[in-house]
Amino acid sequence: MAACLSTVLSTASANDPIVASSKIDTEGSVLGELIIQTLERNGIPTEDRLQLGGSCVVRSALQAGEVGLYPEYTGNGAFFFDMTDSPVWNSAENVVNRRLALAIV
Repeated sequence: MAACLSTVLSTASANDPIVASSKIDTEGSVLGELIIQTLERNGIPTEDRLQLGGSCVVRSALQAGEVGLYPEYTGNGAFFFDMTDSPVWNSAENVVNRRLALAIV
């Protein structure tokens, strides 16, 4: 999560709120709320778009620039990029490297 927050902080304008989102599941919403609280505690304005929808909805919003960040399980990168058959997802180190290459931090 720290890498995600540092990426968001380095690319955001000082006056623009960070649009935080999550899928429609409970754990995503809880993690999203923790992210929002952490950002706001550090003086960073946020926009709450938690529980936006399912994977396709959140991914589309992320790709369109409507959402700045959302919590996600590491393995879901395989589904987002249609790579579920790739052996890269069988090794934690490979997953981290692949996600960084795809700009999913």
